[in-house]
Amino acid sequence: MEADNLCRFFEEELTALELSIRLSQNERFLVPLEQRCSHFLKLKVRWSNALASSVRFSSRAKEALNRAIIYSGGTHGTPLHLTSVIVQDPVPEDEPLLPEADDPIEVEPEQAALADILEGHSAGADFNEDQDLVSNVCADMVWDCPECYD
Repeated sequence: MEADNLCRFFEEELTALELSIRLSQNERFLVPLEQRCSHFLKLKVRWSNALASSVRFSSRAKEALNRAIIYSGGTHGTPLHLTSVIVQDPVPEDEPLLPEADDPIEVEPEQAALADILEGHSAGADFNEDQDLVSNVCADMVWDCPECYD
């Protein structure tokens, strides 16, 4: 009884997913629906057992597809699955290679001093930045009422 219910649930859910994929008003949801359908089809392997074999789930999947085609009014065109292709260009031999992460970076003294200042590591500076900034804040606020034109 439980195996029958599980197989029936599998077929009904898969029919709903396949039908949703085939309906034109769901076109903007096509990618997530196809992903969900793909994940749902993988459940037949996990749910297969002695009472509900993988062959039984496969026949239910075929029935679900046939029902979705009938309910949608015909066959669904071949879906396009776009993938990204990455082509890596070879590095020319005359072009310098980027340093490895383990290589020490050469820093000039001027850059090191600027980096220390920017990072807040100023030598001999014993002050609290928050207190100095707050005590030196000065602002004049001017508000002009906008004129109304009728």
